[in-house]
Amino acid sequence: MNVLHLDSSGRAGFGGIAPHGPYGSYSRRLSQHFVQAWQNLDANAVIKYRDLGLYPPTPVDQGWIEGAFSRQELNDTQAIKMSESDELIDELLWADIVVIGAPMYNFNVPANLKAWVDNIVRVRKTLVSDPEDPSNPYSPVFKNRRVPVMLLTARGDHGMDEGGEFAHINHLDPSMRTALGYIGLNEVYSIAIEYTAVGGAELDQSVEQALSQATQRAEQLFQELA
Repeated sequence: MNVLHLDSSGRAGFGGIAPHGPYGSYSRRLSQHFVQAWQNLDANAVIKYRDLGLYPPTPVDQGWIEGAFSRQELNDTQAIKMSESDELIDELLWADIVVIGAPMYNFNVPANLKAWVDNIVRVRKTLVSDPEDPSNPYSPVFKNRRVPVMLLTARGDHGMDEGGEFAHINHLDPSMRTALGYIGLNEVYSIAIEYTAVGGAELDQSVEQALSQATQRAEQLFQELA
């Protein structure tokens, strides 16, 4: 199967592992763990990796909007402007499963991950006309295709899962679910490492639990999709 693996942390390396230690990225560690667990199950898996943290997508600007919403054939300037978005969308359409490493920055997604979202949610590309439903001008391109998304996050604090005491300030998971769901990617599984700003035994326990959950989810999805 085709696995699209995205990381969006501004930190390099893996949190808690030498030489990066506490300054490494726990979301990178969690996403890498899931992908490795998947490869252990599927030796023929094709992994396509993109580091949004190191190479952020270009944010939407005036030229992007003109190109995306143009009703005419794109001129050379517009085609160049839209080429990065085309590439990101092609990767997404290629994937059978999407793995996203996403640290929580100020209760939401990193700017570089938001730029990726803005580039892949696009009319006539991932939102297409549906002649069978004239009341709805756009139909999600993934509406008839199952592509699970693993949203693997890291949070400085704790209690931000659904039902947790601080769930109301977690804007990362809801915003990603809403945007991805808009193009038909409604099967989003969220696993988080918490206490990254606290450290100690609480962080260690959270890491162990999240890694275990990631392994179990990989096994479950592989059985369902294989």
